[in-house]
Amino acid sequence: MKRALPHLALFLFLTGVYVVSGPGRIDIIDGQYRFEVTRNIVEIGRPVLRDPALDRGVYGPDGSHYSGYGPAASVAAVPLVAIAHAAAPGDRELAQFLFSFTSALLAALAMVLLFATYELFGIPRRRALAATLTVALATLMWPTATSTFDQAQQACAVIGALYAGRRAAAAESWRWAGIAGLAAGMIVAFQNVYIVLVPAGAFACTLDGERIVAFVRSRRFLAYAIAAAIGIACVVAYNVVRLGTLATEKNVSGVSPFGNPLIGALGLLVSPGKSVFLYSPPLVLAVIGWRRFRASQPGAARAALILIGVHFVVIACLTFWGGDWAWGPRYTVVTLPLVCLALPFVALPRVVTRGLIVLGVVVQLLAISVDHQRFFFERDLPPYFWASSRLYFHDSALFARPGELGSVLAQDNTEIRWFVPNPQHSATYTLYGPPAGFPAHRWMRAFALFYLPRPFPLWMRSLPDDEVPDGWQNVALGALLMLLVGGALLAWTGRRLKDEAA
Repeated sequence: MKRALPHLALFLFLTGVYVVSGPGRIDIIDGQYRFEVTRNIVEIGRPVLRDPALDRGVYGPDGSHYSGYGPAASVAAVPLVAIAHAAAPGDRELAQFLFSFTSALLAALAMVLLFATYELFGIPRRRALAATLTVALATLMWPTATSTFDQAQQACAVIGALYAGRRAAAAESWRWAGIAGLAAGMIVAFQNVYIVLVPAGAFACTLDGERIVAFVRSRRFLAYAIAAAIGIACVVAYNVVRLGTLATEKNVSGVSPFGNPLIGALGLLVSPGKSVFLYSPPLVLAVIGWRRFRASQPGAARAALILIGVHFVVIACLTFWGGDWAWGPRYTVVTLPLVCLALPFVALPRVVTRGLIVLGVVVQLLAISVDHQRFFFERDLPPYFWASSRLYFHDSALFARPGELGSVLAQDNTEIRWFVPNPQHSATYTLYGPPAGFPAHRWMRAFALFYLPRPFPLWMRSLPDDEVPDGWQNVALGALLMLLVGGALLAWTGRRLKDEAA
Protein backbone atom coordinates (compact mmCIF):
# COMPACT_ATOMS: atom_id res chain seq x y z
CA MET A 1 0.00 0.00 0.00
CA LYS A 2 2.84 2.42 0.87
CA ARG A 3 4.38 1.75 -2.52
CA ALA A 4 1.14 2.74 -4.27
CA LEU A 5 0.47 5.82 -2.13
CA PRO A 6 2.23 8.34 -4.42
CA HIS A 7 0.25 7.01 -7.40
CA LEU A 8 -3.05 7.42 -5.56
CA ALA A 9 -2.06 10.85 -4.26
CA LEU A 10 -1.10 12.02 -7.75
CA PHE A 11 -4.35 10.80 -9.26
CA LEU A 12 -6.53 12.41 -6.57
CA PHE A 13 -4.65 15.71 -6.59
CA LEU A 14 -4.46 16.11 -10.35
CA THR A 15 -8.03 14.99 -10.96
CA GLY A 16 -9.13 17.58 -8.42
CA VAL A 17 -7.03 20.31 -10.04
CA TYR A 18 -8.16 19.47 -13.58
CA VAL A 19 -11.85 19.24 -12.67
CA VAL A 20 -11.96 22.41 -10.54
CA SER A 21 -10.17 24.38 -13.26
CA GLY A 22 -12.27 22.91 -16.09
CA PRO A 23 -14.93 24.75 -18.10
CA GLY A 24 -17.81 22.52 -16.99
CA ARG A 25 -19.19 22.70 -20.51
CA ILE A 26 -18.39 21.35 -23.95
CA ASP A 27 -15.92 23.92 -25.24
CA ILE A 28 -15.59 22.90 -28.90
CA ILE A 29 -17.79 21.42 -31.63
CA ASP A 30 -15.57 18.30 -31.81
CA GLY A 31 -16.56 17.53 -28.23
CA GLN A 32 -20.25 18.02 -29.00
CA TYR A 33 -20.16 15.35 -31.70
CA ARG A 34 -18.32 12.97 -29.40
CA PHE A 35 -20.79 13.65 -26.59
CA GLU A 36 -23.73 12.94 -28.88
CA VAL A 37 -22.28 9.50 -29.69
CA THR A 38 -21.69 8.81 -26.00
CA ARG A 39 -25.21 9.91 -25.06
CA ASN A 40 -26.79 7.63 -27.63
CA ILE A 41 -24.62 4.67 -26.64
CA VAL A 42 -25.90 5.11 -23.08
CA GLU A 43 -29.52 5.86 -23.92
CA ILE A 44 -30.28 3.62 -26.91
CA GLY A 45 -27.17 1.46 -27.29
CA ARG A 46 -26.19 2.84 -30.71
CA PRO A 47 -23.34 5.23 -31.70
CA VAL A 48 -25.56 7.48 -33.84
CA LEU A 49 -26.21 11.21 -34.07
CA ARG A 50 -29.75 12.35 -33.20
CA ASP A 51 -29.15 16.02 -32.47
CA PRO A 52 -30.53 17.92 -35.53
CA ALA A 53 -28.09 20.79 -34.89
CA LEU A 54 -25.16 18.45 -35.61
CA ASP A 55 -25.60 18.29 -39.35
CA ARG A 56 -22.08 17.21 -40.29
CA GLY A 57 -21.06 13.60 -40.34
CA VAL A 58 -21.63 10.57 -42.54
CA TYR A 59 -24.61 8.38 -43.31
CA GLY A 60 -24.40 4.61 -43.17
CA PRO A 61 -26.07 2.05 -45.45
CA ASP A 62 -28.88 1.81 -42.89
CA GLY A 63 -29.64 5.53 -43.30
CA SER A 64 -28.47 6.40 -39.80
CA HIS A 65 -26.38 9.50 -39.16
CA TYR A 66 -22.92 8.81 -37.75
CA SER A 67 -19.99 10.88 -36.51
CA GLY A 68 -16.79 11.04 -38.53
CA TYR A 69 -14.70 10.87 -35.34
CA GLY A 70 -13.03 7.78 -33.90
CA PRO A 71 -14.88 5.87 -31.15
CA ALA A 72 -12.30 6.03 -28.33
CA ALA A 73 -13.12 9.47 -26.88
CA SER A 74 -16.85 8.71 -26.92
CA VAL A 75 -16.42 5.28 -25.32
CA ALA A 76 -14.09 6.71 -22.66
CA ALA A 77 -16.84 9.09 -21.56
CA VAL A 78 -19.54 6.40 -21.23
CA PRO A 79 -19.13 5.95 -17.42
CA LEU A 80 -19.54 9.69 -16.77
CA VAL A 81 -22.58 10.05 -19.01
CA ALA A 82 -24.03 6.82 -17.59
CA ILE A 83 -23.77 8.32 -14.09
CA ALA A 84 -25.64 11.41 -15.29
CA HIS A 85 -28.29 9.25 -16.96
CA ALA A 86 -28.77 7.17 -13.81
CA ALA A 87 -29.00 10.27 -11.61
CA ALA A 88 -31.30 12.26 -13.88
CA PRO A 89 -32.51 10.47 -17.05
CA GLY A 90 -32.87 12.89 -19.93
CA ASP A 91 -31.04 15.74 -18.18
CA ARG A 92 -28.79 16.87 -21.00
CA GLU A 93 -27.19 19.68 -19.00
CA LEU A 94 -25.92 17.26 -16.35
CA ALA A 95 -24.74 14.76 -18.96
CA GLN A 96 -22.78 17.41 -20.88
CA PHE A 97 -21.38 18.79 -17.63
CA LEU A 98 -19.97 15.43 -16.53
CA PHE A 99 -18.82 14.57 -20.07
CA SER A 100 -16.60 17.67 -20.04
CA PHE A 101 -14.39 16.06 -17.36
CA THR A 102 -13.39 13.00 -19.41
CA SER A 103 -10.00 14.45 -20.30
CA ALA A 104 -9.39 15.45 -16.67
CA LEU A 105 -9.59 11.83 -15.52
CA LEU A 106 -7.47 10.40 -18.32
CA ALA A 107 -4.88 13.18 -18.11
CA ALA A 108 -4.49 12.45 -14.39
CA LEU A 109 -4.06 8.76 -15.24
CA ALA A 110 -1.46 9.68 -17.88
CA MET A 111 0.54 11.52 -15.22
CA VAL A 112 0.40 8.49 -12.90
CA LEU A 113 1.74 6.37 -15.77
CA LEU A 114 4.50 8.92 -16.37
CA PHE A 115 5.48 8.73 -12.70
CA ALA A 116 5.48 4.93 -12.87
CA THR A 117 7.75 5.12 -15.93
CA TYR A 118 10.20 7.31 -14.02
CA GLU A 119 10.19 4.62 -11.31
CA LEU A 120 11.10 2.00 -13.91
CA PHE A 121 14.11 4.12 -14.81
CA GLY A 122 15.27 4.07 -11.20
CA ILE A 123 14.68 7.80 -10.68
CA PRO A 124 14.46 8.67 -6.95
CA ARG A 125 10.76 8.89 -6.17
CA ARG A 126 10.89 12.42 -4.79
CA ARG A 127 12.55 13.67 -7.97
CA ALA A 128 10.08 11.65 -10.04
CA LEU A 129 7.16 13.29 -8.21
CA ALA A 130 8.61 16.74 -8.86
CA ALA A 131 9.09 15.99 -12.56
CA THR A 132 5.57 14.57 -12.88
CA LEU A 133 3.99 17.61 -11.23
CA THR A 134 6.02 19.84 -13.54
CA VAL A 135 4.57 18.10 -16.59
CA ALA A 136 1.07 18.11 -15.10
CA LEU A 137 0.93 21.78 -14.09
CA ALA A 138 3.60 23.68 -16.03
CA THR A 139 2.97 22.42 -19.57
CA LEU A 140 0.15 22.36 -22.09
CA MET A 141 -1.07 19.16 -20.44
CA TRP A 142 -3.05 21.22 -17.90
CA PRO A 143 -5.25 23.29 -20.24
CA THR A 144 -5.69 20.31 -22.57
CA ALA A 145 -6.88 18.25 -19.60
CA THR A 146 -9.62 20.84 -19.05
CA SER A 147 -10.91 20.66 -22.63
CA THR A 148 -13.20 18.34 -24.56
CA PHE A 149 -10.50 18.16 -27.20
CA ASP A 150 -9.13 14.63 -26.73
CA GLN A 151 -5.35 15.04 -27.06
CA ALA A 152 -4.81 14.49 -23.31
CA GLN A 153 -6.73 11.22 -23.66
CA GLN A 154 -4.51 10.20 -26.57
CA ALA A 155 -1.44 11.04 -24.47
CA CYS A 156 -2.68 8.58 -21.86
CA ALA A 157 -2.72 5.79 -24.46
CA VAL A 158 0.75 6.76 -25.77
CA ILE A 159 2.48 6.88 -22.38
CA GLY A 160 0.60 3.71 -21.43
CA ALA A 161 2.05 1.93 -24.47
CA LEU A 162 5.57 3.07 -23.64
CA TYR A 163 5.24 2.15 -19.95
CA ALA A 164 3.96 -1.35 -20.74
CA GLY A 165 6.62 -1.74 -23.40
CA ARG A 166 9.39 -0.89 -20.93
CA ARG A 167 7.91 -3.35 -18.44
CA ALA A 168 7.96 -5.95 -21.21
CA ALA A 169 11.62 -5.21 -21.91
CA ALA A 170 12.64 -5.19 -18.26
CA ALA A 171 11.06 -8.59 -17.57
CA GLU A 172 11.27 -9.94 -21.14
CA SER A 173 7.52 -10.44 -20.75
CA TRP A 174 5.27 -11.16 -23.70
CA ARG A 175 2.25 -10.36 -21.52
CA TRP A 176 3.38 -6.78 -20.93
CA ALA A 177 4.20 -6.54 -24.64
CA GLY A 178 0.61 -7.53 -25.37
CA ILE A 179 -0.65 -4.74 -23.09
CA ALA A 180 1.61 -2.30 -24.93
CA GLY A 181 0.12 -3.49 -28.22
CA LEU A 182 -3.44 -2.99 -26.97
CA ALA A 183 -2.57 0.56 -25.87
CA ALA A 184 -1.05 1.24 -29.28
CA GLY A 185 -4.18 -0.09 -30.98
CA MET A 186 -6.26 2.20 -28.78
CA ILE A 187 -4.43 5.21 -30.24
CA VAL A 188 -5.86 4.29 -33.65
CA ALA A 189 -9.34 4.31 -32.10
CA PHE A 190 -8.85 8.03 -31.45
CA GLN A 191 -7.48 8.91 -34.89
CA ASN A 192 -7.17 6.50 -37.81
CA VAL A 193 -4.08 8.34 -39.07
CA TYR A 194 -2.22 7.34 -35.90
CA ILE A 195 -1.87 3.84 -37.27
CA VAL A 196 1.61 5.08 -38.26
CA LEU A 197 2.49 5.16 -34.55
CA VAL A 198 1.77 1.47 -34.04
CA PRO A 199 5.00 0.12 -35.62
CA ALA A 200 6.97 2.87 -33.85
CA GLY A 201 5.46 1.82 -30.52
CA ALA A 202 6.93 -1.67 -30.88
CA PHE A 203 10.38 -0.25 -30.12
CA ALA A 204 9.28 0.33 -26.52
CA CYS A 205 9.40 -3.45 -26.02
CA THR A 206 13.00 -3.87 -27.15
CA LEU A 207 15.89 -4.58 -24.81
CA ASP A 208 18.74 -2.10 -24.52
CA GLY A 209 21.11 -2.91 -27.36
CA GLU A 210 18.83 -5.59 -28.84
CA ARG A 211 19.04 -5.98 -32.60
CA ILE A 212 15.85 -5.47 -34.56
CA VAL A 213 16.08 -8.91 -36.18
CA ALA A 214 16.33 -10.58 -32.78
CA PHE A 215 13.38 -8.56 -31.48
CA VAL A 216 11.17 -9.43 -34.45
CA ARG A 217 11.82 -13.11 -33.73
CA SER A 218 10.89 -12.76 -30.04
CA ARG A 219 7.61 -13.56 -28.32
CA ARG A 220 7.45 -9.95 -27.22
CA PHE A 221 7.14 -8.74 -30.81
CA LEU A 222 4.55 -11.37 -31.65
CA ALA A 223 2.44 -10.48 -28.61
CA TYR A 224 2.69 -6.77 -29.37
CA ALA A 225 1.77 -7.25 -33.03
CA ILE A 226 -1.21 -9.53 -32.29
CA ALA A 227 -2.58 -7.23 -29.57
CA ALA A 228 -2.17 -4.11 -31.71
CA ALA A 229 -3.86 -5.91 -34.62
CA ILE A 230 -6.80 -6.77 -32.36
CA GLY A 231 -7.18 -3.10 -31.42
CA ILE A 232 -6.99 -1.99 -35.05
CA ALA A 233 -9.44 -4.73 -36.07
CA CYS A 234 -11.95 -3.38 -33.54
CA VAL A 235 -11.70 0.08 -35.12
CA VAL A 236 -12.09 -1.38 -38.61
CA ALA A 237 -15.11 -3.41 -37.48
CA TYR A 238 -16.66 -0.30 -35.93
CA ASN A 239 -16.33 1.53 -39.25
CA VAL A 240 -17.50 -1.39 -41.39
CA VAL A 241 -20.61 -2.02 -39.27
CA ARG A 242 -21.59 1.65 -39.35
CA LEU A 243 -20.50 2.74 -42.80
CA GLY A 244 -19.33 -0.23 -44.81
CA THR A 245 -15.83 1.31 -45.09
CA LEU A 246 -12.53 0.42 -43.43
CA ALA A 247 -11.71 3.89 -42.14
CA THR A 248 -13.31 7.29 -41.75
CA GLU A 249 -12.09 10.65 -40.56
CA LYS A 250 -13.94 13.94 -40.46
CA ASN A 251 -13.10 16.55 -43.09
CA VAL A 252 -15.79 19.19 -43.01
CA SER A 253 -13.79 22.07 -44.48
CA GLY A 254 -13.28 20.82 -48.01
CA VAL A 255 -9.64 21.97 -47.67
CA SER A 256 -6.86 19.48 -48.36
CA PRO A 257 -5.46 18.13 -45.08
CA PHE A 258 -1.92 18.23 -46.46
CA GLY A 259 0.05 21.43 -45.99
CA ASN A 260 3.63 22.67 -46.16
CA PRO A 261 5.68 20.64 -43.63
CA LEU A 262 8.32 23.38 -43.35
CA ILE A 263 5.71 25.94 -42.26
CA GLY A 264 4.17 23.40 -39.90
CA ALA A 265 7.50 22.50 -38.30
CA LEU A 266 8.60 26.12 -37.89
CA GLY A 267 5.20 27.07 -36.55
CA LEU A 268 5.23 24.32 -33.93
CA LEU A 269 8.79 25.11 -32.85
CA VAL A 270 9.42 28.86 -33.10
CA SER A 271 6.30 30.82 -34.09
CA PRO A 272 5.01 33.29 -31.47
CA GLY A 273 1.50 31.93 -31.92
CA LYS A 274 2.01 28.18 -31.62
CA SER A 275 5.55 27.39 -30.44
CA VAL A 276 5.46 24.43 -28.09
CA PHE A 277 8.27 26.00 -26.07
CA LEU A 278 6.24 29.15 -25.40
CA TYR A 279 3.17 27.20 -24.31
CA SER A 280 5.20 24.62 -22.36
CA PRO A 281 8.42 26.33 -21.15
CA PRO A 282 9.75 23.28 -19.19
CA LEU A 283 10.21 21.47 -22.50
CA VAL A 284 13.42 23.47 -22.81
CA LEU A 285 14.67 21.53 -19.78
CA ALA A 286 13.61 18.22 -21.33
CA VAL A 287 15.56 18.96 -24.52
CA ILE A 288 18.65 19.85 -22.47
CA GLY A 289 18.32 16.66 -20.42
CA TRP A 290 17.85 14.38 -23.40
CA ARG A 291 21.53 13.44 -23.82
CA ARG A 292 21.82 12.21 -20.23
CA PHE A 293 18.48 10.42 -20.58
CA ARG A 294 19.68 8.60 -23.69
CA ALA A 295 22.92 7.59 -21.97
CA SER A 296 21.02 6.22 -18.96
CA GLN A 297 18.05 4.64 -20.77
CA PRO A 298 19.05 3.97 -24.38
CA GLY A 299 16.15 1.65 -25.16
CA ALA A 300 13.49 3.96 -23.75
CA ALA A 301 15.10 7.00 -25.40
CA ARG A 302 15.14 5.28 -28.78
CA ALA A 303 11.50 4.24 -28.54
CA ALA A 304 10.39 7.68 -27.33
CA LEU A 305 12.38 9.50 -30.00
CA ILE A 306 10.90 7.37 -32.79
CA LEU A 307 7.35 7.95 -31.54
CA ILE A 308 7.94 11.69 -31.07
CA GLY A 309 9.58 12.00 -34.49
CA VAL A 310 6.89 10.11 -36.42
CA HIS A 311 4.13 12.03 -34.67
CA PHE A 312 5.82 15.40 -35.26
CA VAL A 313 6.23 14.70 -38.97
CA VAL A 314 2.56 13.75 -39.25
CA ILE A 315 1.24 16.91 -37.61
CA ALA A 316 3.77 19.20 -39.34
CA CYS A 317 2.46 17.97 -42.69
CA LEU A 318 -1.13 18.95 -41.87
CA THR A 319 -2.74 22.10 -43.19
CA PHE A 320 -4.20 22.56 -39.71
CA TRP A 321 -0.93 21.91 -37.85
CA GLY A 322 -1.94 24.48 -35.20
CA GLY A 323 -4.96 22.38 -34.22
CA ASP A 324 -7.44 25.24 -34.46
CA TRP A 325 -9.68 26.38 -33.06
CA ALA A 326 -7.67 25.70 -29.92
CA TRP A 327 -5.32 27.08 -27.28
CA GLY A 328 -1.72 26.39 -28.20
CA PRO A 329 -0.32 23.54 -30.31
CA ARG A 330 -2.67 20.92 -28.87
CA TYR A 331 -1.51 18.07 -31.13
CA THR A 332 1.90 18.14 -29.46
CA VAL A 333 0.28 17.04 -26.19
CA VAL A 334 -0.09 13.51 -27.58
CA THR A 335 3.65 12.85 -27.19
CA LEU A 336 4.41 15.55 -24.60
CA PRO A 337 4.88 12.98 -21.76
CA LEU A 338 7.46 11.18 -23.92
CA VAL A 339 9.46 14.38 -24.44
CA CYS A 340 9.32 14.95 -20.69
CA LEU A 341 10.83 11.56 -19.89
CA ALA A 342 14.15 13.44 -19.92
CA LEU A 343 13.12 16.01 -17.28
CA PRO A 344 14.63 14.22 -14.25
CA PHE A 345 17.97 14.01 -16.04
CA VAL A 346 18.50 17.78 -16.26
CA ALA A 347 21.60 19.10 -14.50
CA LEU A 348 21.21 22.89 -14.38
CA PRO A 349 21.31 25.48 -11.61
CA ARG A 350 18.12 25.46 -9.54
CA VAL A 351 17.39 29.08 -10.36
CA VAL A 352 17.14 28.16 -14.05
CA THR A 353 14.98 25.06 -13.62
CA ARG A 354 12.68 26.68 -11.08
CA GLY A 355 12.40 29.81 -13.19
CA LEU A 356 11.22 27.85 -16.24
CA ILE A 357 8.81 25.80 -14.13
CA VAL A 358 7.29 28.91 -12.54
CA LEU A 359 6.98 30.50 -15.98
CA GLY A 360 5.24 27.34 -17.21
CA VAL A 361 2.73 27.43 -14.36
CA VAL A 362 1.97 31.10 -15.07
CA VAL A 363 1.37 30.29 -18.75
CA GLN A 364 -1.06 27.50 -17.83
CA LEU A 365 -2.94 29.72 -15.36
CA LEU A 366 -3.39 32.21 -18.18
CA ALA A 367 -4.59 29.37 -20.40
CA ILE A 368 -7.42 28.25 -18.10
CA SER A 369 -8.54 31.78 -17.18
CA VAL A 370 -10.60 32.81 -20.25
CA ASP A 371 -12.37 30.93 -23.05
CA HIS A 372 -9.79 30.25 -25.76
CA GLN A 373 -12.09 31.15 -28.69
CA ARG A 374 -12.28 34.82 -27.70
CA PHE A 375 -8.92 35.33 -29.44
CA PHE A 376 -10.27 34.18 -32.81
CA PHE A 377 -13.55 36.10 -32.72
CA GLU A 378 -11.96 39.38 -31.68
CA ARG A 379 -9.89 39.23 -34.88
CA ASP A 380 -12.86 38.48 -37.18
CA LEU A 381 -11.08 35.42 -38.56
CA PRO A 382 -12.92 33.31 -41.16
CA PRO A 383 -13.82 29.72 -40.21
CA TYR A 384 -10.94 28.16 -42.16
CA PHE A 385 -8.34 30.89 -41.69
CA TRP A 386 -5.72 28.24 -40.90
CA ALA A 387 -5.75 26.92 -44.48
CA SER A 388 -3.72 29.82 -45.89
CA SER A 389 -3.01 32.29 -43.09
CA ARG A 390 0.40 33.03 -41.60
CA LEU A 391 -1.36 34.40 -38.50
CA TYR A 392 0.83 32.61 -35.97
CA PHE A 393 4.03 34.12 -37.24
CA HIS A 394 2.84 37.61 -36.25
CA ASP A 395 0.10 37.12 -33.65
CA SER A 396 -0.31 34.98 -30.53
CA ALA A 397 -3.16 33.95 -28.27
CA LEU A 398 -0.65 33.66 -25.44
CA PHE A 399 0.57 37.24 -25.81
CA ALA A 400 -3.04 38.46 -26.14
CA ARG A 401 -4.19 36.64 -23.01
CA PRO A 402 -3.04 39.17 -20.34
CA GLY A 403 -5.17 41.85 -22.04
CA GLU A 404 -8.14 39.47 -22.28
CA LEU A 405 -7.82 38.56 -18.62
CA GLY A 406 -7.59 42.22 -17.68
CA SER A 407 -10.83 42.85 -19.57
CA VAL A 408 -12.54 40.01 -17.69
CA LEU A 409 -11.35 41.27 -14.31
CA ALA A 410 -12.39 44.85 -15.15
CA GLN A 411 -15.87 43.72 -16.27
CA ASP A 412 -15.73 46.37 -18.99
CA ASN A 413 -18.47 44.97 -21.27
CA THR A 414 -21.99 46.36 -20.73
CA GLU A 415 -23.53 44.80 -23.86
CA ILE A 416 -23.99 41.23 -22.55
CA ARG A 417 -27.45 39.73 -23.18
CA TRP A 418 -26.93 35.95 -23.10
CA PHE A 419 -24.38 33.47 -21.76
CA VAL A 420 -23.38 31.37 -24.79
CA PRO A 421 -24.45 31.26 -28.47
CA ASN A 422 -25.85 27.90 -29.53
CA PRO A 423 -29.08 26.49 -31.02
CA GLN A 424 -29.99 24.64 -27.80
CA HIS A 425 -29.89 27.73 -25.54
CA SER A 426 -27.85 25.53 -23.21
CA ALA A 427 -25.09 26.68 -20.87
CA THR A 428 -23.14 23.41 -21.28
CA TYR A 429 -23.60 22.97 -25.04
CA THR A 430 -20.79 24.06 -27.37
CA LEU A 431 -20.82 27.56 -28.79
CA TYR A 432 -21.72 28.39 -32.39
CA GLY A 433 -20.13 31.24 -34.34
CA PRO A 434 -21.71 34.46 -35.63
CA PRO A 435 -24.11 34.70 -38.58
CA ALA A 436 -22.42 34.99 -41.96
CA GLY A 437 -21.33 38.53 -42.68
CA PHE A 438 -21.79 39.77 -39.10
CA PRO A 439 -18.56 41.14 -37.53
CA ALA A 440 -17.50 38.59 -34.93
CA HIS A 441 -15.83 41.17 -32.69
CA ARG A 442 -19.18 42.96 -32.32
CA TRP A 443 -21.30 39.80 -32.13
CA MET A 444 -19.27 38.29 -29.28
CA ARG A 445 -19.94 41.25 -26.98
CA ALA A 446 -23.48 39.99 -26.48
CA PHE A 447 -22.28 36.81 -24.77
CA ALA A 448 -21.00 36.52 -21.21
CA LEU A 449 -18.97 33.40 -22.04
CA PHE A 450 -16.15 35.55 -23.41
CA TYR A 451 -16.13 37.94 -20.46
CA LEU A 452 -16.37 35.59 -17.47
CA PRO A 453 -13.61 33.45 -15.92
CA ARG A 454 -13.44 30.04 -17.60
CA PRO A 455 -13.37 27.61 -14.63
CA PHE A 456 -16.92 26.45 -14.05
CA PRO A 457 -17.15 27.19 -10.28
CA LEU A 458 -16.80 30.89 -11.19
CA TRP A 459 -19.09 31.32 -14.19
CA MET A 460 -21.87 28.99 -13.01
CA ARG A 461 -22.42 31.17 -9.95
CA SER A 462 -23.50 34.02 -12.26
CA LEU A 463 -26.38 32.11 -13.90
CA PRO A 464 -29.85 31.29 -12.53
CA ASP A 465 -30.24 27.84 -10.98
CA ASP A 466 -32.53 26.66 -13.77
CA GLU A 467 -29.82 27.30 -16.39
CA VAL A 468 -27.02 25.24 -14.81
CA PRO A 469 -26.74 21.50 -14.07
CA ASP A 470 -28.28 20.29 -10.83
CA GLY A 471 -25.63 19.38 -8.30
CA TRP A 472 -22.75 21.23 -9.92
CA GLN A 473 -21.78 22.55 -6.49
CA ASN A 474 -21.40 18.96 -5.23
CA VAL A 475 -19.07 18.15 -8.12
CA ALA A 476 -17.01 21.26 -7.38
CA LEU A 477 -16.80 20.41 -3.68
CA GLY A 478 -15.95 16.78 -4.43
CA ALA A 479 -13.16 17.83 -6.79
CA LEU A 480 -11.87 20.33 -4.22
CA LEU A 481 -11.85 17.58 -1.60
CA MET A 482 -9.85 15.31 -3.95
CA LEU A 483 -7.43 18.16 -4.53
CA LEU A 484 -6.93 18.76 -0.80
CA VAL A 485 -6.67 15.08 0.17
CA GLY A 486 -4.35 14.30 -2.73
CA GLY A 487 -2.26 17.38 -2.00
CA ALA A 488 -1.94 16.45 1.68
CA LEU A 489 -0.89 12.91 0.74
CA LEU A 490 1.65 14.26 -1.75
CA ALA A 491 3.11 16.61 0.87
CA TRP A 492 3.34 13.80 3.41
CA THR A 493 4.87 11.44 0.85
CA GLY A 494 7.37 14.08 -0.25
CA ARG A 495 8.55 14.65 3.34
CA ARG A 496 8.85 10.91 3.97
CA LEU A 497 10.85 10.40 0.76
CA LYS A 498 13.11 13.31 1.70
CA ASP A 499 13.79 11.72 5.09
CA GLU A 500 14.55 8.39 3.41
CA ALA A 501 17.01 10.07 1.04
CA ALA A 502 18.73 11.78 3.97
